[in-house]
Amino acid sequence: TASPLALAAAAAFASTSRAALAAVQPGIAAHERWRARIGTLCQHLAMAPARLRATRRIHPTPALRATDMASLARLLDCGAVPSLERLDLSGKSLGDEGVRPVLDALARGACPLLRALGLGHDELGDASCV
Repeated sequence: TASPLALAAAAAFASTSRAALAAVQPGIAAHERWRARIGTLCQHLAMAPARLRATRRIHPTPALRATDMASLARLLDCGAVPSLERLDLSGKSLGDEGVRPVLDALARGACPLLRALGLGHDELGDASCV
């Protein structure tokens, strides 16, 4: 039979483990949502996530939407595409609000090797030119 001290220690450990799991659970869920968005974004970018680090040109599929731009900006910001030289978002009808996250990421210094940014036919106004 187990000693009362061992049983008390096991109960305290189980309680602490449950509390720790409850504390990290929101972070795990957020990470899983981020992975799902990156998977969808990579489908729209027509590339495998493993190829992001080496890619030099991104020309997304027509399925790319303005709602994908925050995820793309986050990818650019975190340095996931360090070799990117050309980003062509032309013809996606993204609008000012759609391209704003990407423009902000670039203004913060994301993608220092970027040489060309295509935004033609994206229904942009003066707000995107500032």
